[in-house]
Amino acid sequence: MNIVVDTHTLFWFLTADKRLSTLAKETLEKAQKVFIPTVVLLELFYLVNKKASAEIFRKLHDKLKTNPKFIFVSLDMVIAEKVIETNLRIEMHDLVIIASSQILKAPLITRDETIQKVYKKIIW
Repeated sequence: MNIVVDTHTLFWFLTADKRLSTLAKETLEKAQKVFIPTVVLLELFYLVNKKASAEIFRKLHDKLKTNPKFIFVSLDMVIAEKVIETNLRIEMHDLVIIASSQILKAPLITRDETIQKVYKKIIW
């Protein structure tokens, strides 16, 4: 199975945080490919820098780059057009994550209640 992750899901998975649900953890462990929208990577950078340091982010980033299971998804015109087509009234980064999931035809792992209200292809 291929999946898409949001920021907190990815952070909690990389740091073995107990806030990650059992189903989410098991799905991430079994996934063939874990797609990471670049906006998630930038949010991860912001989150880690806010709570810790750039050095910790570099370690997490290296972990992602060296594991072929993790695949970065760039924001391109296809995703941008999907965001525009979807036209939901939620935060832009969430729209990009949802659009990535839709285009990749892969479920999204998220605990985000706002996303769960507007998008049904969720694992949590």
